Amino acid sequence: LWEKQLIAGIDAQPACQDGVLLVPGRDQYLWALDARTGRTLWRYFTESPLTTSPVADGAAVYQFVPSEGLVKLVLRPEGRIDGEVQWRSPEATGRILGRRGTRLLLWDGPARTLRAVDVASGDVLEQVELPRVANVVAEGFVDPAIEFLASDGTIMRIVPQQ
Repeated sequence: LWEKQLIAGIDAQPACQDGVLLVPGRDQYLWALDARTGRTLWRYFTESPLTTSPVADGAAVYQFVPSEGLVKLVLRPEGRIDGEVQWRSPEATGRILGRRGTRLLLWDGPARTLRAVDVASGDVLEQVELPRVANVVAEGFVDPAIEFLASDGTIMRIVPQQ
């Protein structure tokens, strides 16, 4: 149907929300493309190559940028070809696991730390160091069940109460 040549390659999986294809590039851009036509809707320039996948949640897009931390953008900004940033949070590092209410849950593997970040402000509200945990897997995005996989072979599953 269409083909698009970006400036550089892609190392992370794109995301798609409401007909917007979000592509993180090694060219330091987060590209927002019309999924039907391939037309560039906007592109956000960062200070470093993007090697992690973006996460779309409703009208919001979250992208971890190594030089900026977690960045929240508007999925469909009005008249902004460079994207619209709502906030940047240098303290919010890690892979997004899901959302619980108004908090994003992030897993920082190298630091072995679980963080809760406020979706409105980007503030880190809570963080817990889990030194025995080697990896974390989330099932679902909203109120996810989470499995913690420890380096000693222990697996722990946490399911939110309804």
